Amino acid sequence: MLPEEGLTPDSWAIIRLNDEGGVVRRILSVYHRGYPWGDDWRLSSAIADEQDTPTNIRAVTESGSSYILSKSRHGLTSLSLSVYNRLQGEYPEIEIEDIEKFATLSN
Repeated sequence: MLPEEGLTPDSWAIIRLNDEGGVVRRILSVYHRGYPWGDDWRLSSAIADEQDTPTNIRAVTESGSSYILSKSRHGLTSLSLSVYNRLQGEYPEIEIEDIEKFATLSN
């Protein structure tokens, strides 16, 4: 898959998992496409770089894709929770990173 720039998911979470012998952080994101297409989800490659702003996290992955993650959209939907639960079978030590790690949302 080619890198994409400026991905802005409708909801997202950063997950930690052991991948190829080391702990990596990846973005589990959901995009609401509406009828008749339905929602889509995406699991990024490992996060290579990130910048924390008062309202967003800007992340670049090892594949070169860039994400703008609105802090107000952090969390799991029923779709991403279902994906997360499936990933637990493959990566038993998987965990969701707490948004409190990041700066408080500004108004």
